[in-house]
Amino acid sequence: MTGPFFVIAGGLAYAAGFQQLIYTRGPCFSYPLECTASMDSSLGGDLTKTKPNEVNVWIQTPLHFLLATGEILGIVSLNEYTQHEAPVSTKAMVRALQEIAAAVASALGIGLGPVSKNPYLTILFATLEGTMALSAVLFWIAFRKDDLDYRITSAETEKDAKPAESDASTKAEDIEQKRTMVNL
Repeated sequence: MTGPFFVIAGGLAYAAGFQQLIYTRGPCFSYPLECTASMDSSLGGDLTKTKPNEVNVWIQTPLHFLLATGEILGIVSLNEYTQHEAPVSTKAMVRALQEIAAAVASALGIGLGPVSKNPYLTILFATLEGTMALSAVLFWIAFRKDDLDYRITSAETEKDAKPAESDASTKAEDIEQKRTMVNL
């Protein structure tokens, strides 16, 4: 589940770079749509219409792809982990905690609203990217043992579920090995 953290961090890094690109282009540079140069009288003679900075809108496509991919992978991984690992009596509580985490994230987004203004968006995105990358590393450090245990358990479950492709002597050896491990 650490992977989605890094994918989202990459998306936020791209957002910071993209925003810096916007700030380096005219006509308003660090204040898009806010300067008098953006008010273009050639746009039908209406001075209320503004001209954005000269950046192709399609450059933001990777940003949306990275953020959506990271969120989808993260939510699906969390739901799968909850379904397979949480005891039946606590599954609802784990899902409720997932929703509380989403609510806290929304509240943080609202709290960042006042600083989400030009020319500080590059700093905002870079800070969010750093926070996400640090969270990914801390998450990996905290849960890497659980991840390894989950992979081993999943591999054993798949091995037991598949029909044996070996002869009877190999099956007997496997049974004997399991009995030996149980007796230890």
